Amino acid sequence: SKLPQDKPIILHCKSGVRSAECLAVLKNAGFSDATHVSGGVVAWVKQIDPSLPIY
Repeated sequence: SKLPQDKPIILHCKSGVRSAECLAVLKNAGFSDATHVSGGVVAWVKQIDPSLPIY
């Protein structure tokens, strides 16, 4: 399956490192509307909903 270049793509991983690497690849391939969760799921939980468990 192909990724759509006309829709937003949001990447995430546990720490944000792998998603940042993937984001760079997508940006170089012309996916201008791609982004990632900076700091990963761990940072998201700490900032958005600290009641959730961190895996």
